[in-house]
Amino acid sequence: MRTAVVILFTLPNMVLFPLVLPFLSLNHTLAMFKFVGKNIPVLRFASTWEDHKTHPLTQDYADMFGWDEMAEKVAKAYHSLTPEQQRNTQIYADNYGEAGAIHHYGKKYNLPEVVSLNSSFTLWAPDNLNKQYIIYVDDQGGENVKSFASWLESYTKVGEVESPYAREKGTAIFLLVNPKPELLNDRYTKELAKKRLE
Repeated sequence: MRTAVVILFTLPNMVLFPLVLPFLSLNHTLAMFKFVGKNIPVLRFASTWEDHKTHPLTQDYADMFGWDEMAEKVAKAYHSLTPEQQRNTQIYADNYGEAGAIHHYGKKYNLPEVVSLNSSFTLWAPDNLNKQYIIYVDDQGGENVKSFASWLESYTKVGEVESPYAREKGTAIFLLVNPKPELLNDRYTKELAKKRLE
């Protein structure tokens, strides 16, 4: 009986454990998910994301990739500016994951505080955006920036998350130049007020 109980609880956990905790190497983890996807269909849900598609890793694992790459590319854009331009630059991220990545690596790269109107970052958001330059992290790969491009003097794509396993793969980084008051005050301020009421 004891042997049966040990086997009953040990064998399933040997399969499940690597799916929930990242203790194996990346290659072994990928192989494990591939094996489970082919041989244990009932566990395929583990690598099905909120987009309802099956991916090589769980969404939680994928969220662990791309942070350093994103922050490094934001830093590269920031440090390509002159000291005067840097004093007139804000960093804005569309979602809390991107903002968290930049905040986490910010000291390493000597970056200013990141602004976001997503989740708890709203609590620390400034009342307005008032800089000449914005390094903008677009979680839609450039689609969002197109929606307010008419309120900018110019915008240039300066990077993109390329890690094949990152959930943020395709997230684009733009340098926005001379945003108009309609963007800085009307759109941002209204969105901020709305978020603070939620």
